[in-house]
Amino acid sequence: MTAGGVVTEEEKTGTDQRDGLGLFAARVGNEINNPLAAVLAAQQYLRARIDADPTLAADARIRRFFEMMETELGEATRIVSDLLEFGAPRRLSRSTFLLHTVVRDAAARVPRAPTVKLEDHIDEALPPVHLDAHGVQVAVGQLVRNAAQAVANGGTITLNARIDGGVVEIEIVDDGPGMAPDTVARALDPLFSAKAKGLGLGLPIADAVARAHGGALECKSTLGAGTTVVMRLPLA
Repeated sequence: MTAGGVVTEEEKTGTDQRDGLGLFAARVGNEINNPLAAVLAAQQYLRARIDADPTLAADARIRRFFEMMETELGEATRIVSDLLEFGAPRRLSRSTFLLHTVVRDAAARVPRAPTVKLEDHIDEALPPVHLDAHGVQVAVGQLVRNAAQAVANGGTITLNARIDGGVVEIEIVDDGPGMAPDTVARALDPLFSAKAKGLGLGLPIADAVARAHGGALECKSTLGAGTTVVMRLPLA
C-alpha cells in the first residue's frame, strides 16, 4: 500500500492469489472431511467391539495397529481442520475478554512433548480487550504448535503479551534452532514449509487473523537462536 493508502498492483495480485488458495483449501478440506468422518466413525465402532472381546483386546498387534490408526487419523483431522480454517472467510465477532485467559487456553490445548517447557509471562493485570476471541485463540494455537514442533527435542516456549498505544501485541518465543533469512522471508507464504511434514499453513492462518483485525504478523528468527513471532492487533 502506498503512502496515500492506495493498494498497489503487486499487493492486489498477492491478495487475489491468497484468496484463490483459500477457496481451493476450503474445497479440498470439505471433500476430504466427509470420507474422513466416515473412517473415524468406523474406527470408533471397531474399537468398541474389540474392547468388548477379551481375546481381541489382548492381541498386542491389534492394539499397536489401532494406536497407529488413531495417530494418523488425528494428523489427518488436523490437516483438514487447517485447510478449512485457512479457507474460511474472516468475519470478526468481537467481544470483550481477558487476554491472558484466551492465550493460555489456546496454548494449553496444543499437544507438546514432555521435554517442551511452556512459560507464561503474560501480566494478568492487563485490561480487557475487545477483539475476536475465537480468531485470537486459533492464531495463538497455530503459533504455539509451530513453536512446539521447533523445540520438539527439548526447549522452551514463552508467551508474552502487552498493550502499547492501542495495539495488542501477542508474542510467542521459542529457543529452537531458528530459521535462515530466506526461510524467514517466506514464512508467511501459504503452503511454504521448511519442515519435512506439514502444509505450511500455521503462520498464514495466524497472519489472516491479524489482517482481519487490521493488524499484522511479524516473524523474527536467527539460526541457532530461536524464533519470535509477534501478532499485533489494533483495539479499534
